[in-house]
Amino acid sequence: MALRLAGEGYAEGGISDHGQLDGLGDDDHAQYLLANGTRNAAKVIITDSAGHYLQVPKLTTAERDGLTAVNGMLIYNTTTGQFERYQAGAWGAFGGVTDHGGLTGLGDDDHTQYLNTARHDVTGRHTLGTVVPHDDHGLLSGLGDDDHTQYVLRNILTTHGDLFSRGASAIERLGPGTSGQFLKTQGAGANPVWADVAGGGFDFFDKFRDIVCWVSLDGFTTTVDTGGSLTADGHPLYFKTGNVSGNKAYLYANCDIYRLVETGKKTIVEWVIYSFTITVANAVAYLHESQSLTAPPSETANHFGFKILNGDIFASNADGTTQKITDTLVDLAAGSQHTPLRVEVAQGVNAKFYVNGVLKVTHTENLPPAGQYRLNMGVTTNEAANKYMRIGRVAYERER
Repeated sequence: MALRLAGEGYAEGGISDHGQLDGLGDDDHAQYLLANGTRNAAKVIITDSAGHYLQVPKLTTAERDGLTAVNGMLIYNTTTGQFERYQAGAWGAFGGVTDHGGLTGLGDDDHTQYLNTARHDVTGRHTLGTVVPHDDHGLLSGLGDDDHTQYVLRNILTTHGDLFSRGASAIERLGPGTSGQFLKTQGAGANPVWADVAGGGFDFFDKFRDIVCWVSLDGFTTTVDTGGSLTADGHPLYFKTGNVSGNKAYLYANCDIYRLVETGKKTIVEWVIYSFTITVANAVAYLHESQSLTAPPSETANHFGFKILNGDIFASNADGTTQKITDTLVDLAAGSQHTPLRVEVAQGVNAKFYVNGVLKVTHTENLPPAGQYRLNMGVTTNEAANKYMRIGRVAYERER
């Protein structure tokens, strides 16, 4: 405090240091920002040589989360390197939502380029797999029309047992035929037909095949001279003449075992020799399909097959009057072996004879006529020595 006395200068007195004043904690300076944040500046402008810019508080995420945040706060997050604001009770990146899933209104139909799972009122925009009235085939008109050329009309089949096949230009009906017939192809370019069975029960097949394995001699007539034998031991058939010159061991099939030769068709018979006598000289063997019922078979009777004379293999056939016989130029080995002898008769055309799978002779003369033939085979000795022959399977095949 300073007082001026009469005629004199001022006298000093009281507190002159601001810090010694009372009431320093009072809010006497409205021009200042309050440190507790209850009065903030409307803006902060910092000027430097580059111009003016606004700088907000820089905080880490941990520092940010330590604030008692209120809506409207703004910071720069040094952990994430982005501006953030506190809004609707949560911190978020400044500048809006960047994750599509964080947007509101995701359920709205905003994308017309997509199919909508909830609507199918627009022809081009209904859910895949969802049937709507305008897409139901059953609601279309004209369903009875023949619009689908890829299908076969079921009304083409009119009778129980009908079949259909492709004709020259369309699907065609094939009626059921009659009982006992079989379906027969006529090759490319022709429709199949129902055909009657010709010649007996196996004509359902292109070929009839039979293999004779010698379990027993049932069904055969045997001729065996004293001292000889003829046995079937489960697979091979064993012929022995005995030690008397002129002795023989033969068999031929009874009437209930036939091999048919038919006009215009092929018949095949194959014998397999497992062993032949050690001394082939003075041994005669026949492997025939024949109409002869003698032992040995008549060589001019209707037949086809092989004759083995002193080890030489001959191709033989006859027409009931004349025999055609040709040396195959193959000598049968003595002892154990596996030698297939095969004859193929194309009735009225030729007879082909194979040894060990190789064609050796072809006959076109004195061919056996069509008819039924019986297996007739065996061996004869022309000296006082036992001759033997072991035959394995006999295979038979005939075209249908």
